[in-house]
Parts: sequence; structure tokens; C-alpha cells
Amino acid sequence: MLNFRAGRMRQYKFWTFIKLKSYFDTGLNLTNYFTKLLMVIGIGWAVSDVKNIELIVILGLVYVVFCFFLGWGWWHFGFAESNQEFANRYNPFVKEARNGELKF
Repeated sequence: MLNFRAGRMRQYKFWTFIKLKSYFDTGLNLTNYFTKLLMVIGIGWAVSDVKNIELIVILGLVYVVFCFFLGWGWWHFGFAESNQEFANRYNPFVKEARNGELKF
């Protein structure tokens, strides 16, 4: 699991902002197709009845919070690290580096 409390990483400027942005971006990426569905429903409601704009804004804010916490859980429980390791298994450069085949 990734350790965000490492002293070396905290010295970077805007580290906390980048960490929070990563949580949100991960949640947003995991729900990408659901976003399209929400967009179609939201446009349909906005066209049919202008009074529903408040509801659309509230649902959008709920979705933003949901994306943030989904991304936080993805990083916190180690899914991001597992995902990266899975990608590394099919990356030719990583295969060479792990097998000691790289020559500098």
C-alpha cells in the first residue's frame, strides 16, 4: 500500500492538493460511463422542466463527492498499487528491468 505520509513526499509543494486531486480523478475515471448516463438524464430533465435545475445541481454535487470518496478508497485500500502492478506485468520495459536485461 502506498504511504502518503512519507516525509520525502510531503516536502513537495502542493502535495496535499495533488493527493486530493488524484482521489477525485480516480473516482471520476472509474465512473466514466455512469457520467454519460447522468448527462443524458440531466439534459432530458433540463429540457422538459426548467424547475428541475436545482435538482440537477444537487445531484451533480452528490456525484462529485461520490467520485472523491471512490477515488480515496481506490488509493487507500491499495487498488491503485495493484492496478499499477498489473500494468507493469505487461510493460516490456518493466519486464526487462526486473529480469536484469537492461544494459546502461
